[in-house]
Amino acid sequence: MDIGIVSLRWLGHHTAHTKWTIKSLTELGHNVHLFTPKDHEFIGEFEDIERMTVCLLPSSPNEKQSPIQSYIESLFYRHRCFTEIFDSNIDLDVLHIPSLDQLQIPFLFTSTRENPPFPIVATIHRTDPFQKFKNDTVLSNKTAKNILRHPPRRVTKYATEKLVADETIDRLLVHSEQMKQRTVRKFHRIEHNSVRVVPNPTPPIQQDVSQREARKKIGIESPDPVLLFFGTLRHEKGPDILLDAAKMIKQPSTFLFAGKPGEITERDVVETNTNSEVNIKSRLEYIPENEVDLYFIAADCLVLPYRNQEGISSSLRRACMANKHIIGPESSDIGTTIEQNQLGQTFETGSVESLMENISYFLEENQKYPKKGVSSYAKEQHYQNAGKELEIIYSNL
Repeated sequence: MDIGIVSLRWLGHHTAHTKWTIKSLTELGHNVHLFTPKDHEFIGEFEDIERMTVCLLPSSPNEKQSPIQSYIESLFYRHRCFTEIFDSNIDLDVLHIPSLDQLQIPFLFTSTRENPPFPIVATIHRTDPFQKFKNDTVLSNKTAKNILRHPPRRVTKYATEKLVADETIDRLLVHSEQMKQRTVRKFHRIEHNSVRVVPNPTPPIQQDVSQREARKKIGIESPDPVLLFFGTLRHEKGPDILLDAAKMIKQPSTFLFAGKPGEITERDVVETNTNSEVNIKSRLEYIPENEVDLYFIAADCLVLPYRNQEGISSSLRRACMANKHIIGPESSDIGTTIEQNQLGQTFETGSVESLMENISYFLEENQKYPKKGVSSYAKEQHYQNAGKELEIIYSNL
């Protein structure tokens, strides 16, 4: 098959998710056409993929504008991108949008003006891509953006329902059963059989190094247990909760923060490093894909102090591939996944004290935790399994 993949975003999990979706398909013998902007910052991550052609779209708009201007311009820009894809004259068997979140409005506008010339498959990661979190006073400097969320939220809900109910999108994909049930409940016009659960394509650990060697490569010499926070240090991911918990830990340990700074910066991390029992290390920048494995091999435990309830972190799956223990928030998709698959522990969402207690318990009892559930879940999420399921879905359209 000739398969189109759309990637208009590349920060956070987007580049890795797109890359391993593509590899899962090319390794099955399919040809993939990647539609992505000329200014994709991490396009080099795709260089080693055979049977893939890059189809360049216009560069993304300048974000150095007011929030209202940026949002409106992004809608027109994304409409232009979809129009170019529809008019590309590439004979595709299917077009897959691996992250439809916040693209529903421009995609509906484009497909209303011009019928898509090929079947459409799209994946959503949240039922509300404009989700606002409780107690987010640290976002006060983004008040205009927060106000802007409300009209787009309603229109996005309408657009999502219409695209699927009218079969403009032939199949809607999600990555967990919880997300499927929530999608059907929230979007009343979307029927149960229109939504499919597929594995989130996750690569196995490819670096053949010991934990000690991995630690040395990333600058950690301590023999103490390492607790990893991996990803952009945004408020909804709760890095501040983990930093506050680190202040109260009594056992010798290393807390490692790896990812781009967000609302939490290098200065915040440095100022927290006052506990004599805890060593806080950080690398606050984008971690290239070929170095990601080292962080998960080096760690003993992945901590996900997330505030948001929807979505399953790509870091969780990468940690499972490395056979690591996981601590995450209860009453969330992450917490449900941890509990149902016996991946580790859950703590009370947003509670510094609860997180501290769970970390302390892990540091005392970490050798007693079975890893069977972790390895089983890792096999389910392997990118090759995702490719096989996508192949079936595409073939049945």
